[in-house]
Amino acid sequence: MFGSATFLYLNNTMKYAGKIINGTATYSDYKNFLLNAVIANMLYTTISYSMALLFGDKDDREYAFKKILASGNPLTLFYRLPMVGAALESGIATYRKEYFTTDSMKNPYSIYLQKFAKAAKDVDAYEGAKLLLEFRTGAPMDPAEGIFNIATGEGEMDDMFKIMGVAKSYRQGYAPKEKPKEKPKKKESGGLNLTKEERESLGLYELPKMSDDLYKLQTVEEMMGD
Repeated sequence: MFGSATFLYLNNTMKYAGKIINGTATYSDYKNFLLNAVIANMLYTTISYSMALLFGDKDDREYAFKKILASGNPLTLFYRLPMVGAALESGIATYRKEYFTTDSMKNPYSIYLQKFAKAAKDVDAYEGAKLLLEFRTGAPMDPAEGIFNIATGEGEMDDMFKIMGVAKSYRQGYAPKEKPKEKPKKKESGGLNLTKEERESLGLYELPKMSDDLYKLQTVEEMMGD
């Protein structure tokens, strides 16, 4: 959301919250408080993730819904305050054990340095050249890239999003994938409750089980012997 819009919602939220605290609020004031503190931000986030909701898979939709629900927290308005907002967001994230650093003011040089570092790590010469061109012209190259791909017959849905200016984080296919959890090793049955590898390291081996045919044969021999 644009910073100016966020400050407008924040100002209105504080104004109507003051009326509610003083006991002079009307029904319209309660409605305006809810609209500015929660609903407006959720609607904006829903529109932002509309492409992931419409064209994404299950993971994309779940990720989008989580972001939409999180945007309903009124604290997200305070995160945009200079210096104080970034400290508040980092403090809450640390309390939740979600360690990351944030800054309320975006530095274009640091953003490009991060993108260059990622391109260098991935050894992506094309991405590096595109970043240099963007830095020199001061304009994003994604729309031009999308138009070129579509004009040459190699266009995909992602190219349409590039032309429309949809950021990668709002497109389908860019939701973080959860790593599959490793299944714990099953303990083998036995008095010591050791795994197969642990028993072999101690020189303990499991005796082979007697087959049904051998058991029947042994039973018949015992009966004849009696």
